Amino acid sequence: MPTLSDSIRIVRHLALEHDARAFFQLAASEAAQLVGADGAALLELSAPDTLRYRFFQGLPEAYQALISDYRQSVASGTVGVALRRGEPVFTPDYPNSPDALPEFIQAGLKANLILPIGARAPGQALAALSLAWFKQPPHAAPDDATLALLGLIADLINTRFYYQVQADQLSEQALSDTLTLLPNRRALDEHLPQALARSRRGRRSMALIMLDLDDFKQVNDVHGHAVGDILLQQLAQRLQSTLRTEDYVARLGGDEFVLLLEDISDTSALLAMLVRINAALTPVYTLPGGIEANCPASLGVTVYPEDDGTPDDLMRHADRALYEAKRDKTHRKHSWVLYSAIDHKNTSRRGRDLLALLPQGLELHYQPIIDVQRSCVVRLEALARLRDGDTLHLPGTFLPLFDNAAHHQLFDAVLAQTLAQLQAWESAGFRTDVSINIDGQLLLAPHLPEQILGQLLHHHIEPGRLTLEILESGEILNQDEALRQIHSLHTLGVRLAIDDLGTAYASLLRLRDLPIQEIKLDQAFVRELDSRVDDLPFALSIKDLANGLNVALVAEGVDSVTIRTLLPHLGIHVMQGYGLCHPLPADQLLPAIQPALDRLDTPEDTGLMSLYARHLSLESSLLNLLEQAPQLLSASNLANLSLCPLMPMLQAHPQLQQLHARQHALMAYIVNNPLGNMRGQIEEYRVLGQQIRHLLATQIAAQDNP
Repeated sequence: MPTLSDSIRIVRHLALEHDARAFFQLAASEAAQLVGADGAALLELSAPDTLRYRFFQGLPEAYQALISDYRQSVASGTVGVALRRGEPVFTPDYPNSPDALPEFIQAGLKANLILPIGARAPGQALAALSLAWFKQPPHAAPDDATLALLGLIADLINTRFYYQVQADQLSEQALSDTLTLLPNRRALDEHLPQALARSRRGRRSMALIMLDLDDFKQVNDVHGHAVGDILLQQLAQRLQSTLRTEDYVARLGGDEFVLLLEDISDTSALLAMLVRINAALTPVYTLPGGIEANCPASLGVTVYPEDDGTPDDLMRHADRALYEAKRDKTHRKHSWVLYSAIDHKNTSRRGRDLLALLPQGLELHYQPIIDVQRSCVVRLEALARLRDGDTLHLPGTFLPLFDNAAHHQLFDAVLAQTLAQLQAWESAGFRTDVSINIDGQLLLAPHLPEQILGQLLHHHIEPGRLTLEILESGEILNQDEALRQIHSLHTLGVRLAIDDLGTAYASLLRLRDLPIQEIKLDQAFVRELDSRVDDLPFALSIKDLANGLNVALVAEGVDSVTIRTLLPHLGIHVMQGYGLCHPLPADQLLPAIQPALDRLDTPEDTGLMSLYARHLSLESSLLNLLEQAPQLLSASNLANLSLCPLMPMLQAHPQLQQLHARQHALMAYIVNNPLGNMRGQIEEYRVLGQQIRHLLATQIAAQDNP
């Protein structure tokens, strides 16, 4: 019988293991040791009626060879019995069991104990943990205390499964741009290193082209985002029909796209491709309502091996070339500019000129990060500008021109000025926390934690009041030195955040290895929420996953009142953007904070987008409760429609109200009848929700395009 200390030790070890594979192996090992089994295996559903073995722990090689590719029906063997019953099944004499499988007997299995995973009722398990004896069968069946602890281990495995499934689903969503169906920035981050490696192995040229549309903002401003979205869809179609099969196109966000052209034979072949692309993007776009839009493209091009750098180098150089193409668009001969050594020298000279403005020309603007639920400022983000006389340069102008040394010099200046400003504010009676951006490459700089600590001590600022927002580049967070620096900063007490989640999505999956307290949802996934209902489920998934990983979430790019009021319906309350407060110099910031907080008292939004977001969030919460804690659900409350916060909003939509009432009745029935066909009923509940949101999306589209 396990003691209380045994139970605490096992639960603590499992709770502290963040690596998914190590967690499952540890859970299996602990379970096997509890009952004296020789080994364990985890089975999961690979199809609605088929189980497969996911991993093994301590099992004989012959048995592992048998089950490594083994598939079995959910109804067969002792596993099938346990899944049907929804409870542990102990088979002390496996060879003589009527449910034994002949191949397992032949492999030497003498006894087993099957624990259903995720079983809320008979037939509802998602997986099973099989504890196996091969040397000799156990002397006795597990006692009640042991079974209770095994059940707790099974529940912990189920919880980890839940978050793993969420992560897998989110990973699939995050690879595709929902508007154009092209690969998105995360997919490009994965594809570009592979394409570059192929070009190096094959000694072939590859062109990376960054493009955007010259007058796209005007289309959005005059005709609205819905029309702009259609233009972007047409642009994507033009690109796909123009490029070769082996070429690759991804949407970065907004009207920015990246093209990868592999196997470029020579310069003339590249120029021919650029002419074709330009010809495809030059014609006027014909849009709904008889609207015609002239949006020629600008292209920045860099070519490997002439430009033999890292994937980040190629992206940065193409961006520099695009900057040149747009800067001279009124006098240019072509729509594209090729990055070259001469261009690089000119760009480097401009970068040096801008860097020379430090530190006197550094001007920090501060943007509040606001918790709209509590109506308070969480902290301020310091944003760098460079002043040259009457010209104020924004980061988009100078950051692409800076090398690593320049980035470090800028970071040092921003840190010193920010901490000095914090000290000045505190002396004036205003206490706040602050965050500053740090390029991921700077994590490789020697003595970075010591330098930051020195600045904190010099200005008498507690480390916990400083958040470093890490701008990940490439695979920097996989490098040992960067990981060491991050852990050193965490030890100092500095808060750490991953910036622009979505562009560096892989960072989220590595949070188990990083002491990160916060992630920031990239504005590319936020700034169009008021016109793109397809982005709402993605934002909700990010929130759920952040909660599961116990990290804070901040939404960037909240540039409208509609977005500001939508996000809280998804459970996202901490945000920043123009819809809350613009970045302001220190002397203008304090008078602007209270008016920004006062604007949060706007009337509650009851429009269709709000209804969509509320329904999506409510359905997700109820399904999570049903999976994790069904005892908290009350069938009588679910059946009482007057208690539903959505019903007042649905009164103007009888068809939607009827569908939602059916959802209530179905959920109440599920709670009252946990032994019924729960899986089928949950699926019916989901289908009703999808119908509601489809109708809402249709009405929203009609509203945007009268």
